Amino acid sequence: MKKMMKMLTILCLCFSLVACGNSQTETTGSFTIEDQAGREITFEEPAETAASGYYIATTTLIGLGCEDALVGVEMKADTRKIYSEAAPQVLDLPALGNKKSFNVEECAAADPDVVFLPVSLKDYVDQLEDLDIKVILLNPETEESYVEAVEIIAKVMGKEDISEKYFSYREELLKKYIKEQDEKQSVYFAGSNILEAAGSDMFQSELISDAQGSYVFEDSLKEISTWQTINVEELIKADPAYIFIEQGGITIDDVLNDPALSELTAVKNNQVYIFPSDLETWDTPNLSSCLGTLWMYAILYPEAVSMEDVAKEANAFYQQFYDFDAAIAFES
Repeated sequence: MKKMMKMLTILCLCFSLVACGNSQTETTGSFTIEDQAGREITFEEPAETAASGYYIATTTLIGLGCEDALVGVEMKADTRKIYSEAAPQVLDLPALGNKKSFNVEECAAADPDVVFLPVSLKDYVDQLEDLDIKVILLNPETEESYVEAVEIIAKVMGKEDISEKYFSYREELLKKYIKEQDEKQSVYFAGSNILEAAGSDMFQSELISDAQGSYVFEDSLKEISTWQTINVEELIKADPAYIFIEQGGITIDDVLNDPALSELTAVKNNQVYIFPSDLETWDTPNLSSCLGTLWMYAILYPEAVSMEDVAKEANAFYQQFYDFDAAIAFES
């Protein structure tokens, strides 16, 4: 349970950072943030308006209660059901970009106090700063770095109280349900196709560990933080008991009906699952990823927690942080 304990340690550290941040704001009114590209940005006060260049930042801002502060969001916002349910007003905001490009002119017209961008858009920083717009670069690709990103966003927007509630919620949720398992189930996590494997340093691999699973490519894809192409012989040799697939790629039937995979334990036992994503993906860095951990744990150890409990907790989460009734239900 090393990664789980590391996660709880990170959350405790965030509590202390939030407390220090509150004291500094009350005393001086100004604060300096180091973003995830190592840049230092000074604010005279928390930002009142913000723009976001990609989904992870936008959904986190909404979950921290900043939906009314948003003046611009990423492209294709209308494809995110979480937005239409929790903050439909953002669907009418200017579409500013994605992880590959950003519209500086549209952003300038929206006139945000701060822009949250992925590090992949760092080349736009100078143009935005020349327009007197502060820029925060984020790189939340792991559990630890996502926790840090939440703390940064909360500090910049003056929402430390809500981030503290979230960290407490997450810690209590994981402690309540997830217990150390002596014999861990073997797991494979596939991307858009069955031979696209998650690197062991990816968020998905950490999620498996938190859910008390054992990733079959933990050693062979060690220190790799991107999707990797494997061959079918490697997958057959690994023989996972469970297969999880990210949303939007292959289907469960594609895997179960593939003759080349027929001898896999996961296929024989019909233990192939696609991650929930009706509202948003639970296997990527966002506030709801803790629900993904709980859902996977319930799949791997159904005797430990029921899907009814997962649905109950998921609905409570969206009510608390996104202020709507998600009406989530799972088949037993």
